[in-house]
Amino acid sequence: MFQSQSLSKPIFFEANRLKQLESSQSEGTTLRLWRDGRPGLAVAYGPVEPEKLVTRALALSTLNQPETIELNESKAQSSYPDIGQVVPVEQLIGWGKQAIELIRASYPDVLCTAEWDCEVESIRLINSRGLECSHTDTTLSGYMETEWVRGDDFLAVSDSQTQRDFLDPTLLA
Repeated sequence: MFQSQSLSKPIFFEANRLKQLESSQSEGTTLRLWRDGRPGLAVAYGPVEPEKLVTRALALSTLNQPETIELNESKAQSSYPDIGQVVPVEQLIGWGKQAIELIRASYPDVLCTAEWDCEVESIRLINSRGLECSHTDTTLSGYMETEWVRGDDFLAVSDSQTQRDFLDPTLLA
């Protein structure tokens, strides 16, 4: 069985102002099994009843040819260290405002668009021979775009940053 979960809370600035806060969550589960040596696979997104997932995988196994089952024999149970730090939405908003203020201090006529995000992704892998592994990764990202319009001419400049633990709005600006 393979499970994946993610939670993202992006914030958006448009025309130098905070425009929108979002929250996006997803969850997926994949089950692979063998019945009489025949593989079956079922995938579900969101909450799922385990019995339905098993029933779907078993039904699919009847359509496949037998194959050799190759699973890790170890009884390894590994929980890898979490990577990255969760940053609250208020901090993302602060970084966005700070970057916009830094740019507009030198160029007051520009329009800034930005997206700042903290995304947490977790995975888990389990098999019937004792393997169980999990890992969580937290990634921060910041994107800034600046437009300067003069008559029919315009200049657009953008940059982004992806890190763990901390984003530097001064560097991005």
